[in-house]
Amino acid sequence: MRINRPTLRLHVQEDQREFAKLVDTFKAQYNDGPRVQWGGHILGPKSQHKLKKRERAIAKELAQRNK
Repeated sequence: MRINRPTLRLHVQEDQREFAKLVDTFKAQYNDGPRVQWGGHILGPKSQHKLKKRERAIAKELAQRNK
């Protein structure tokens, strides 16, 4: 049993030109689109807590080494 699959056929030069225009438009929109930067490099409360906890553990370890 064969399954019919839709295919994109570009036999006519007119269609190829139109397709090329679409490709150029989509590439321009994708590559030159707005760059969204989220958060401004500010850590959330969970991440801040983890870093503080890690820093305290490192400070504690260094204090034990220096004794």
